Amino acid sequence: MKKVNAESSGLYYGWIIVAVVTLSSLASAAQINPTIGVFLKPITEEFQWTRSAIAGAVAGGTLIGGALAMFVGPFIDKHGPRWILFTSFLFAGGALMSIGRISNIFELYAAIFISRITLQGVINLTNQTIVSKWFIRQRGRAVAIAGLGQRVGGGVVPFATQQLILLSSWRTASLFVGLLVWSVTLIPVGIWMRRRPQDLGLLPDGDRPVDTSQDETINRGNGNGSISSTGELTYDLKGALRTRPFWVILFTFCLTNFVNTGVNFNLLPLLTDNGLSESQAALVLLVWALVTLPANMILGMFAERFSVRALMAILTFGVGIGISILLVVDSFAIGLGFAVIHGACFGGSFLILQLLVPNYFGSASVATLRGFIVPWQMVCNAMGPLAATLVYDITSSYNLILVLYVILQGALILALMTALPSTQRWEEMNS
Repeated sequence: MKKVNAESSGLYYGWIIVAVVTLSSLASAAQINPTIGVFLKPITEEFQWTRSAIAGAVAGGTLIGGALAMFVGPFIDKHGPRWILFTSFLFAGGALMSIGRISNIFELYAAIFISRITLQGVINLTNQTIVSKWFIRQRGRAVAIAGLGQRVGGGVVPFATQQLILLSSWRTASLFVGLLVWSVTLIPVGIWMRRRPQDLGLLPDGDRPVDTSQDETINRGNGNGSISSTGELTYDLKGALRTRPFWVILFTFCLTNFVNTGVNFNLLPLLTDNGLSESQAALVLLVWALVTLPANMILGMFAERFSVRALMAILTFGVGIGISILLVVDSFAIGLGFAVIHGACFGGSFLILQLLVPNYFGSASVATLRGFIVPWQMVCNAMGPLAATLVYDITSSYNLILVLYVILQGALILALMTALPSTQRWEEMNS
């Protein structure tokens, strides 16, 4: 297949996909740990349940969603995500609204299970892979823009939910987040979501192929990888499993998720336990999320010029510094310091994580590769909040788990710098 070097005139459809994923990721913020964490105190206080009991519901749904992703990933690569994503948001919104009607822990578990299964099994997998299929040269900025939805939502949705709880009740707040999910996703996903540019006679970044009938041609390269017709180094799952970088990246996903979910789920309760008011803690959470906006855009541009391995190591160090601040936070000012440092580095590391698989193994099978990673990732995702709440229930403090998180950040930096080649070196090895 030959392609035109210049980009096509007019608006490239990939940017419409970016817009749809931005809305999708904004809505997904209603299901993430900081938002669920806002409901933690009022629900446990009303029903006299432990925090770890609610974390157990999150863990169970997360694990089932991770297992589902193994099958959803290949489906997305082959058929596209439009209708499975639409259905997932339909169920997720209903599940979130049903939280406001619970009267026992079984109903809570059912609602959280459905929400987490759809989030981890379909929604996050789609949001974090589909844009990579539409961009190669501009992948960093496109993924960064698409991720702005969750970065904004990660602060605005918990903040708005907390204010609704203070003004009305947690039951009213659950209705709000469920309606939010439906209102910003169902129409855009159902109308405009598409699988890949080749289905519209395009190539990534908006280039137009002369002969679209050959857009699947793959030329074998050295090693287990292939060179696709777009010039992108591409691996299928079987080939990727034979490489060390794939397992290092899998380890990076797992360790990062264990730490981040443990911090995020318990962030608002931790801050209020240390003397901040509920309004102050919600504002810290808002700043923590919003500071990721400029950080993500800058890192998206950096990711197109510099090694994602080095960027991930630097951001991991910054996350460790942010967690260290949580060990001493006892005022609103220190909380804001945490929000700026940890928020920028956490948001940046989340972005770079999404680029690791397509940058090393290509976009043709990216959902399948991520679908293989997700079950392992979700075990750690589930264990993070559960481990932190168990430590709290036993010791009445989060300090022990925070120290462990800092140590794990150091271990991840060591793995990245010693066991994962740079993307430039990896391309040379496969040329």
